[in-house]
Amino acid sequence: MGKIQTNSIRYASALTAFYAARFARDQDRHLNTLVTLNFTTLGITDDDAVEFFRQVKARAATWWRYRREKTKSPFYNIGPFDWVMVHANPRGSAHVHWVIRVPQGHQAEFDAMLVNRIKKLAGLEDLKTALNIKPIPKKGVGGVMKYCLRGVNPNDGPRFFLRAANEGTVIGRRVGVSRSLGHSARERANWRKVGAKKDSRKQSQAR
Repeated sequence: MGKIQTNSIRYASALTAFYAARFARDQDRHLNTLVTLNFTTLGITDDDAVEFFRQVKARAATWWRYRREKTKSPFYNIGPFDWVMVHANPRGSAHVHWVIRVPQGHQAEFDAMLVNRIKKLAGLEDLKTALNIKPIPKKGVGGVMKYCLRGVNPNDGPRFFLRAANEGTVIGRRVGVSRSLGHSARERANWRKVGAKKDSRKQSQAR
């Protein structure tokens, strides 16, 4: 069976991503960093882009888990590895937007780790312009999520109050969220029940 190819983001996938970011906010674990990695600049083919990023995520998660579980210092009581990812390939420029929570005081260390892991995986000494890391202000997360998810089906754009754009064909999983922000995590936190009225209003507005 060949790899799945999609030309746009499904409504359900976009909704899951928006929910994940909102849940992170409600848990006081705001997604505060936007990582954009361009696979075309790295020389990674469209067919290999999603798998390459899966390896990047795995290595970053291992680093995070080691800091969280093996390091005794309270400084590394950093909580779960929260993230939302969205792949895109507009005009043949394959890239991923990775919206992450990086705890205060850990940004420089995280950035250095990420650069190092990507260099090793890509076999490069210089990433050039392939990697871009930007901070996200608390009130800016919603706008960033709309930007990252603008590859939704054009018919669904108005449901999220965003203007859909052609973000190209992606080979493999297009959108994903960390387990810490996924459906099971939200259920365990009773998030849907506690925020049912507020959430239903927002959902009705999005639709």
